[in-house]
Amino acid sequence: MRTPARYLSTSSVGSHPKTPQQSSTVFARHEVRTDDGTILTDQSPYLPGLRIWYYRPLPEEPPLPDDLPVLYEDEHLLAVDKPHYLPVTPRGAYVAQTALTKLRVRENNPLLTPVHRLDRPHRGDLTLRQNPRRARPLPNDVSEPAGHQNLPCYRPGAERRPA
Repeated sequence: MRTPARYLSTSSVGSHPKTPQQSSTVFARHEVRTDDGTILTDQSPYLPGLRIWYYRPLPEEPPLPDDLPVLYEDEHLLAVDKPHYLPVTPRGAYVAQTALTKLRVRENNPLLTPVHRLDRPHRGDLTLRQNPRRARPLPNDVSEPAGHQNLPCYRPGAERRPA
C-alpha cells in the first residue's frame, strides 16, 4: 500500500517537472501558487483537491512579426491587422510570440481576449474584447462559429454604404 504524500515536493506535483532539480527550482523561484495567488513551497502540506499553478520554463522562440496596427478601438473592442504566420493565442512552441501576448504587453491590458479565431498562416483583422466582464454583448454572427462569414466593418468617419 502506498503512503499518501505529506508535502507537495513528495506528491505528483513535486514530480511533475521532468527532473527533481527542475522541481526544486520551480519551488525556489516561488512559481508554484494556488488559485488565489498564495505562494507554495516544497514543504507546503499536500492537500487533495488543491488546485495549483506553475509556469514551465519556456524555450527560446524565434521572433515573429510584431507589426499589429490598430484598425479600431473603443472602450469595449480593439481591432488590429494581424500579419501572416503570427499565432493568435499561446500554444505549442509559441507563448511570447503571439498576437495576444504582444498586444497584452503593448496595450498594458492583461484582460484582452480574442473574439474570434484567425489561423496562424492567415493575415487579417483580429478583434479582441478590452474587458470581457464589462464588454457589451456581441451579435451572434460574430460570436458563433460559422463556415464563412461576411461581416460589415465601418471605420469612424467613413461613409456607410447600404448592404
